[in-house]
Amino acid sequence: MIHHNHTFQAIDGLTLFAQSWIPDDTPKAEIIMVHGIGEHSGRYYQWASRFCEQGVAFHAIDHRGHGLSKGKPGVINHLNDYLNDLESFIKYLTPYFHATPRFVYGHSMGGNLALNYLMHFHPQVTGAIITSPWLGLVHPPSPWMTHLVRRIDRLVPHVTISNGITPKQLTHDPVEQERAEQDQLNHTRISVRLFNRLSTAAEYLMSHPQSFTMPLLMLHGQDDSITSWEATQQFARQAPKATFKAYTNALHELHNETIRDEVFMDIHNWIEMQIAGK
Repeated sequence: MIHHNHTFQAIDGLTLFAQSWIPDDTPKAEIIMVHGIGEHSGRYYQWASRFCEQGVAFHAIDHRGHGLSKGKPGVINHLNDYLNDLESFIKYLTPYFHATPRFVYGHSMGGNLALNYLMHFHPQVTGAIITSPWLGLVHPPSPWMTHLVRRIDRLVPHVTISNGITPKQLTHDPVEQERAEQDQLNHTRISVRLFNRLSTAAEYLMSHPQSFTMPLLMLHGQDDSITSWEATQQFARQAPKATFKAYTNALHELHNETIRDEVFMDIHNWIEMQIAGK
């Protein structure tokens, strides 16, 4: 496996960080990873290694304000900040790509971003893998709180609060819980503007699932206490080429869960089917 660190410029000049893990032999497919809120590309090292063992290259960006990318944690001006960064990343990666099928893989907030990016930017990709996406929250704010947050957005959009997520909500694996707790590149911040923009983007996605016409694999744990597996199922039922699977007794980070071997094989087998054109 060959590892590359990348630094490149966003369209507004911000310096962004990313990583690539590429098999020693020519890869049979490529994955572009879009991570969740408060984390970073390095948390996917083990997952990337598994894909490389199967001949699949793995590329992952640190969102602005995350990991080793520049920017204030949890703060954006517009959702397109993230979407344009993803577009810039994919263009930057062009010399590293091979003439193989390409997949965008989004987790949690990254699932929301990946779906919106694919629906609005229309890149040349074979399909999408979406795990535990922010399409609906298990505990959404009340209507009066939503109204208040939107008013605050107009006054102080960049004020941040804790996102409230704890390592025990991510996985049943105590080793992975401890790893998340000790990771100095993780953060827990979310701004009022970011919350509002992601919520609006989720509402848009849930009202336009029929517009997502490319092959789509959607996976979610039924014990997820952060994002709603029912919302993911609802989206998948209406997207024309979606495959959905729910995992019992599984929390938010399927790739770090005790059932991760099963999850990996489900993703790997689906990729193989797309490559074969089935």
